[in-house]
Amino acid sequence: MTNAVKMRDKLVPIAQNLISISEVTVNGAKVFRVRFGPITNVTLADKIVNSLGLYGVYDHYVTVN
Repeated sequence: MTNAVKMRDKLVPIAQNLISISEVTVNGAKVFRVRFGPITNVTLADKIVNSLGLYGVYDHYVTVN
């Protein structure tokens, strides 16, 4: 969880009110995901994705519901 909190705190400048941490189990191990959302439009999604590299995040997924 500590690494997820550090990552969340690092990414807060991108979109503070849209960032959260979720816990999931993958292959029997707890994993903490730092997530943005809900994102209401493509322009905001593009802004967030384009900003991630500035914070050292190059591996990401965008999911549309």
